[in-house]
Amino acid sequence: AVLLSTALIGAALGQSNPKSPEHGKKYQRLLIRNAIVVEGNGTPAAGPKDILIENGVITRVVPRDAVSASFNTAGNSAVEAEIDANGRYVIPGFIDSHAHIQRERGGRPQPVDYCLKLWLACGITTVRDVGSNFAKAKEIREKSAKGEVAAPRVFLYPAFRRSATPEAAREQIREMKRNGADGVKFLGLPRDIFDAAAEEANAQGLPIAHHIGVEETNAWDDIRMGTRSIEHWYGIPDAALPDKI
Repeated sequence: AVLLSTALIGAALGQSNPKSPEHGKKYQRLLIRNAIVVEGNGTPAAGPKDILIENGVITRVVPRDAVSASFNTAGNSAVEAEIDANGRYVIPGFIDSHAHIQRERGGRPQPVDYCLKLWLACGITTVRDVGSNFAKAKEIREKSAKGEVAAPRVFLYPAFRRSATPEAAREQIREMKRNGADGVKFLGLPRDIFDAAAEEANAQGLPIAHHIGVEETNAWDDIRMGTRSIEHWYGIPDAALPDKI
């Protein structure tokens, strides 16, 4: 039965001498075989199953038994690469929503490749970078999107520099948008500057992450302006004070 199952699924998923995948390379059709699948919705782990990924999207999850395989075809095109996940689990990728692409730790240089692969080793497949060197981080974002480097998917929220006037704040937000930011990170702003920058960010379609600090603004301001996330929990206890210091 096992041999029959393997043969049927091989035919169903269009196997043709697949090879092991290479790090940092994208494949149009990638097959993961023999995996125990954790869907992440509270249901028990189940398997073994074969998972077909086409152009980065899961298109088939086929139980490895003869009956199921006969009813789950995935086209005739050959898979380009194959991973044998026998004895392993496949889980949904984790998202790190507050990340920094690290090139040093404690003042000591660190290869950026170590940072990227450490995320992957922990199951993190998407990161939201809030405030790293924007130009260098954009290079990694582009290489990751093209499959030229082994790295998670990257979203960039460059840090907003405190501006002297509300109009200067608006122009800085517009410049971030022109430069390809996915969002913006605020750190410590007076209320008039925050309001102008947040209003412009909303107009430009840039979500806001706010490291509030202990200052004039607090969580009520973020609620009022539709901030996407508050970083490090700052500004929430301040908003609970009756006199709204």
